[in-house]
Order: sequence, then structure tokens, then C-alpha cells
Amino acid sequence: MRNCLLLSLLLILLGILRADAQSHYLKSYQKKDGLSNNMVTSIIQDKKGFMWIGTRNGLNRFDGVAFKIFRNNQNDSLSIGNNSILCLAEGENEQLWVGTHEGIYLYDPEMENFSPFRDIPLKETRFLKADADHNIWIINNEILYRYNQEKKQTEEYKTRIPELQSISVSPGGDVWIAT
Repeated sequence: MRNCLLLSLLLILLGILRADAQSHYLKSYQKKDGLSNNMVTSIIQDKKGFMWIGTRNGLNRFDGVAFKIFRNNQNDSLSIGNNSILCLAEGENEQLWVGTHEGIYLYDPEMENFSPFRDIPLKETRFLKADADHNIWIINNEILYRYNQEKKQTEEYKTRIPELQSISVSPGGDVWIAT
């Protein structure tokens, strides 16, 4: 009797655990589905729910149904300045920061256009990260910068670290650097 009771409890527990399990749906998107390139370099989801996908041939905005592709147009000064997207971050006011092989471009969601971020050189931007203190951390041309969005001030950090690749900012504000 005791074994039957234990077995019954175990089956009930397993049934509860199974009921809580979620099935995951995974869909793969490629160039044939509307993505600008199969070489994806970065992905973020913005506050509006759009998925932004950086590739080696343009910036893609995915709304769950279709892609809208943003590419450089030499005849349009308000287009993105370079098609090779390396990193993405969302700053204040839902402004998308786009790091490219030739600098950072800021996306204006109201006008759906881009402007270059000129506080630092228009060089290869490998890393962008927004933190809780209204900063955007930038690795541009292997130099670390911090841009304060409230004060609109850029600070360069002189490091003796070669091949600076990535950083992480802890909730307490500690900065961890990866090479």
C-alpha cells in the first residue's frame, strides 16, 4: 500500500512538471526568406518589439512577418553609412545605435533615417552596450569610449590593452574588459 501511494505521488508530481514544460518553436530565417545576408553579426529586440539583425550586407528590421532592409545609398545622406553591421544597442528614446566598419550611425525611429555619431572617429566599431546609468559603451578602433546620453559627453579611456574586443558592465557599474 505504501509503495502504491509513493508511486501515485511520483506520477502526480511528474504530471505537474510535464504540464509546466513549454514547447519551444524555432524558425530559421535566411536570405531566401528576406534577410539581407546569411552572415548575421548581431541581434537585438527593441522596446517596440522589433527584431534588429545586423549582417555583412545591411541592417534588417523584422516585425514578426517581414523584413525591412536598410542599406547605404550613396545618393542619400540620411541612409546608413556602411552596410557591414558589427554591433547594435538601443539607447534612450528608443534610438538604435548601429556599429559598422565605418563608425556608428544613429537610427531615428520617427523619421526612419540615420545620422553619423561624430563624437568619435568613423572607424570600425566592434562593440556597443547601453547601461542603466544612461551610458553607451563603445569600442571603436580598439579604443574604449563612454558616451553619457544625458550630458551628451564622450569620454575616452586610455587602456594598454591590445585587441580590445568586448566589455561587460555589472549592475554595480564595474566594467569588465575582454580581449
